[in-house]
Amino acid sequence: MNINIFKINQDMKNKFDHAESRRSSSDSVVLRFEYKGIESIGESAPRAYVTGHTTDDVIAELKSINIINLIEDICVDGFVESICRLQSVQFAASPCTTCVLEMAILDWIGKKHNLPLWKILNFIQDSTEIFNEFQVTAVMDLSMSPSEFIKNRGPFHVVKIKITNDVYDNVERVSAIRKTLGEDIKIILDANMCWTIDSAEKHIQALKKYNILYYEEPLSKGSFENYQKLRTLFKCRVMLDESVCSFSDLEDAIHYKSCDAVNIRISKNGGLLSSLKMIKICRDNGIKYQIGSQVAEVGPLICAGRHLRSVNADVITYEGGQPDRWFSEYTIEPMPEVNRVRGIAHRIDSAGLGCISNRNLERLGKLYEY
Repeated sequence: MNINIFKINQDMKNKFDHAESRRSSSDSVVLRFEYKGIESIGESAPRAYVTGHTTDDVIAELKSINIINLIEDICVDGFVESICRLQSVQFAASPCTTCVLEMAILDWIGKKHNLPLWKILNFIQDSTEIFNEFQVTAVMDLSMSPSEFIKNRGPFHVVKIKITNDVYDNVERVSAIRKTLGEDIKIILDANMCWTIDSAEKHIQALKKYNILYYEEPLSKGSFENYQKLRTLFKCRVMLDESVCSFSDLEDAIHYKSCDAVNIRISKNGGLLSSLKMIKICRDNGIKYQIGSQVAEVGPLICAGRHLRSVNADVITYEGGQPDRWFSEYTIEPMPEVNRVRGIAHRIDSAGLGCISNRNLERLGKLYEY
């Protein structure tokens, strides 16, 4: 058995700024292993401001786990037996570590049995629904002007606008997008935790005429009671992101009636299986959900997001990874890209995640021997 851990800090051709962070390179952990002649791969993209974990934390935790035993215990010849064993395992303390381990093992199971991951996800959730193509969110970060965004980022289905704690600047950006794209385009505003409950009123009063679908994580992470106040006092719809990483976070959000929607992101939510369960909990409690992504996912996470989107009909919107926006070269092949003429992404039908690593992974990544 051969196990490799990589840290990928690949330069981005376009920077991405929001109120909490500026990103000019990727920051992912990729796990690759070969077992019984099958090579598999997984990825997580830890962000300290989201889960409290870094790539170094994930690598250290991976090196402390007996990955060989996990693989040998789960990756058996029988498909159903492998899935049952996978579902019974507690991989790691960090959701990001669980994500990368679980994803690589799911990739192995899919390749072993010649099944794309969306078929495995449907088997797990006892569903038969599948979707071939899906619209992708256009995101305007703080580094882009509205005119630049409109010129270079269409066609538009749903628009997410990154905003700040500057009311005037927010109104300028949002009004320009609404005026140009019209009333039919759905707009989500993401303040990335930079408002307070006291400052929120002036922001929402200034922005409400622009028909905002959701305000995403405008207050500090985990302030569930204040989010309830925000929804009650200002009659606005709230989407939680950083505040909902674990099942207990989601339970708190439901208990306090803190949100109307949740941003599901595979890495921060502990992998594909946890994300699938969280979507069901949201659905059962009348909460909408988005399938989001971490900026600058390097490949396996992008594929995983496609598979998750392929088996869920009622998603608000899908961010899609969009690697062509970030990188000039890729560490996997084939890389699932976005049809820029139509603004859509397609289902992946190849076995497992539907990708393999290439030589760029070792050239662009820092290798940590296991």
